[in-house]
Amino acid sequence: VRARLRVPRAAAKLRGWAKRCPENFEAKAQLVQAEAARIAGATELACASYAGAVSTAERYGQMHVAAVAHRLLARQAAANGGGTSAEHLEQARRAFRAWGAMALADRT
Repeated sequence: VRARLRVPRAAAKLRGWAKRCPENFEAKAQLVQAEAARIAGATELACASYAGAVSTAERYGQMHVAAVAHRLLARQAAANGGGTSAEHLEQARRAFRAWGAMALADRT
């Protein structure tokens, strides 16, 4: 119960940071929004937020965040029966490799 109360407050704080410093926090805020939407069953919002996180992370050179967002988007696409999950997994592998996280790329 406590976590359910803390997450919205933490997400709001992260959104505030994203407004002031988008290059550091915007993609992360979008990931939190995507996960909250996924948990709430709002799959379209979740997918859009994951895709936004990928785009934002790539724009600001945060390959580790882009990799995580691609991996989560692949999971969501697979859960929805979407055919793009393999493509997103491959993008996640590429992003992990670009970041230098070879072990994570191999496990993805």
